[in-house]
Amino acid sequence: MLFHFTQTFRSSLTKVTVMVAVVFFLSGCSFFTSSSASAPLHDEEDGMVTILFSDRNSMEEETNYYNALLDVQNQNSEVPSFILCESSDKEAVDYYGVNEYPTMLVLDGDQEKLRVEGVQKRELIYHKLSALIPTSMNS
Repeated sequence: MLFHFTQTFRSSLTKVTVMVAVVFFLSGCSFFTSSSASAPLHDEEDGMVTILFSDRNSMEEETNYYNALLDVQNQNSEVPSFILCESSDKEAVDYYGVNEYPTMLVLDGDQEKLRVEGVQKRELIYHKLSALIPTSMNS
């Protein structure tokens, strides 16, 4: 019984450590919990932003999102700011209509440019992001 608990604890700790490390590698990241009814996570005048809605119970399913974001960052000199939003931020979840985790949104001002929901392949996420970012960031 103690062995199973220790093994489960180590596995959970490793997953959390890996996810935190990936988040710190992304440039321009922020971890955000909204506190105002009028502020839906970002200032619409700030330009393009990527928001990943995360749920602690599905962190393993988010790996492809983080990897795709890193791949896009490695291929492009300019990428949108990144915000990680937890499922516990009910105000933001409701505002953006998030029903599934993980969910990634790319917003340009108040316009939703991309929405990717649920478990997806890394390549699919990468292609959707890389197709969007160069045209939006370099224009």
